[in-house]
Amino acid sequence: MNNYFYKIAKFDIDQSLLYNEWFHVATKHDMFDKTIKFIENDDGMEVYNHKLVYKIYHRLRINYPSSMSSDMDPVMIQGYNSHVEYIGYSIDNIIDDFKGSYTEKIARQVHDYLLEKYPALYITSIKYHSISPKSSLTLHVDNSTIPRFFLSASVPEGCYMQINDEKIPMHETGALFRMMCKVLHNPINESEDYRVSMIFDVAYR
Repeated sequence: MNNYFYKIAKFDIDQSLLYNEWFHVATKHDMFDKTIKFIENDDGMEVYNHKLVYKIYHRLRINYPSSMSSDMDPVMIQGYNSHVEYIGYSIDNIIDDFKGSYTEKIARQVHDYLLEKYPALYITSIKYHSISPKSSLTLHVDNSTIPRFFLSASVPEGCYMQINDEKIPMHETGALFRMMCKVLHNPINESEDYRVSMIFDVAYR
């Protein structure tokens, strides 16, 4: 087992419910077109190294920091409004679109599990990450020494996390992975559908 990306738990989830809620909120807020249009129409801003890559990578907030409001646009666009603050987040600050939803129920279950398992950490941003069918990013290293946690919400067979030269399957429904991002890695989706994960960012107390 590698020390950078590995399963730590499994949750009993209904992946179709999570997928449907994710897709409903994503389309309500025009997430897919909004991301593409921003990338194609940026006004010379030095935002992306690989613009074509990020057209297939989407983020949707589930909770929000206290500096924002519950009715904010949940669509996060890399390099524009994707900065993650590490203060003011709470599991009780749920975006309006997800309040009382199955998404919130599962987010709370994972949130409580992580706090019990890792008492030195607290949860900051919770969001959906999705990758388009037949797509991948590129091998890259994130500038962070803090772990990140991935719940396989709706992940078809053919989806992997590449760590250096190793491809680790992610398609087990409800699997929760711990990742250290300061290593060469690349999410890969070789399937015919979206790869949807729920991401839990953390910080040290």
